[in-house]
Amino acid sequence: MRVVLLLLLLVAIAMLLSIPAVRHALDGVLALIEPVLAGHPLLGRGLFVAVSALSAMLAFFSSAILVPAAVYAWGSADAILLLWCGWWLGGMATYAMGRLF
Repeated sequence: MRVVLLLLLLVAIAMLLSIPAVRHALDGVLALIEPVLAGHPLLGRGLFVAVSALSAMLAFFSSAILVPAAVYAWGSADAILLLWCGWWLGGMATYAMGRLF
């Protein structure tokens, strides 16, 4: 049952993203975010890693919404590397807190 619901959700998302107006609106948001990230390269990357680490630590928080903007601003290789670093830092911080307490 869960697999069917997941497949239906994925199909619904794919159908939503295939609508030109939705895709155009998403491209517009990404185009607005890209100059901000490009204008502040170190701060933007640092915040992205921090948000990725926070999302690795907290189950109810996700950095998935920021990934398209990061790919748009820095390219897929840099975005993947920064996301991976954030996940590692978040995992290490979670382990350290668990070990401490």
